[in-house]
Amino acid sequence: MKLRATTIDRLAQGTFDVLVLGGGINGAVAAAALSARGAKVALIDRGDFAGATSQESSNLAWGGIKYMETFELTLVRKLCKSRNRLIRSYPSTVQEIRFYAAHPRGLRHGLWKLVLGAWLYWLIGSCFTRIPRLLSRRTIAREEPIIRLDGCDGGFEYSDAYLHDNDARFVWGFIRGALDHGCAAANYVESLGARREDGDAERGADLHQAISVSFDEAIRGGQRAITVTRQEHCGACRGTGRLHVNESACPQCHGSGIVKSARGHMVFSKPCAPCGGSGRQRQAPCPACNGQRVHMQTEPLTIAVPPGLADGARIRVPGKGHAGRNGGEAGDVYVTVHVPAHAIFRREGDDLHLTVPVAVHEAALGAKIEVPSLDGPLRLRVPPGTQAGQRFRLRERGVASRDGHRGDLVVEVRLVLPKLLDERSKELLREFGRINAEDVRKELT
Repeated sequence: MKLRATTIDRLAQGTFDVLVLGGGINGAVAAAALSARGAKVALIDRGDFAGATSQESSNLAWGGIKYMETFELTLVRKLCKSRNRLIRSYPSTVQEIRFYAAHPRGLRHGLWKLVLGAWLYWLIGSCFTRIPRLLSRRTIAREEPIIRLDGCDGGFEYSDAYLHDNDARFVWGFIRGALDHGCAAANYVESLGARREDGDAERGADLHQAISVSFDEAIRGGQRAITVTRQEHCGACRGTGRLHVNESACPQCHGSGIVKSARGHMVFSKPCAPCGGSGRQRQAPCPACNGQRVHMQTEPLTIAVPPGLADGARIRVPGKGHAGRNGGEAGDVYVTVHVPAHAIFRREGDDLHLTVPVAVHEAALGAKIEVPSLDGPLRLRVPPGTQAGQRFRLRERGVASRDGHRGDLVVEVRLVLPKLLDERSKELLREFGRINAEDVRKELT
């Protein structure tokens, strides 16, 4: 308990180069790396260090392949370098793992496009892992027979890394390393605010929202109004947090440049933070933003919902996140779209699947039936002898993707037996059975 009390005193009274919020894998690694290079680091967490890591982590040390789709190549490069460094530094704990990715037909990204993306991902990662592979259906079936290949035209294989050890213990190892280099670390502690005096341009934080759109709206696209509450630069101080005033003695240290504090029988002195130890006040905190440089602003936005969005897709609104610091650009707004299931259609990629009831006589003799589609009712020819579960594909009647390709409408037949309420119908079926006396279960014997 004495160690914790001493650490909390350091956090309350000290001045640090870096404040790391959150004792997960990212915070622990950052604290260990910065403190090892001589920076004065404070690491705090509102709960236990690595408390949510084991139950929520996927144990992947990945290079950010999902960001390839949004062309955030700089971020992918940083993540790949971090992954490579972990593999190189902890070879017994962080090891390479291969991933199979099967490619369904009708996916909005073609197979070769994804394969080229995997190769680019490998090149951005300095060719550190094994080479990606293009996989045919036959190769996948031979090497991984557990994978279902219905509707797939191939796939590809690429590498990332996997944490074999307990990830909470792995995180705690970095925290111990940070403590050995003088880091002040404490859990169940919350930051009530911090101030950055100067430094390089810092990009604003991104904002995340979620909206729900109907199935039809997701298919056809449209516009949706949302409201974001974001940090904007203070207009009074133009985002500096300070206002120029007539030079006078600093009211904090009364012109001495030193602030003294007593603890028991000891008196400690340190440079006055507001005046930087000069004892003179040339600037004062902006009263409009209390020196925080920003103020909260609520702003309505109208976002375009592109046609063909799937459930879980994200829409990026650039420059509408929190304001940047020191001339940095503003962050973005990412809107996650949730699409509820349709009453009759089931979406798989850009294809729509529909189950249509067909009467016995229509399946046996053939018929022309009407089926629903996104473009209105369509006429479908059911040939004689149609079996239950048989599928018919209507080309380019599915979902239109962003690249202009349109999927298909796949119609599956479900046979509906009639309700035999009269003797005449029963007698006709008995007669039908005597005429067609084929054993339909002969394959079972």
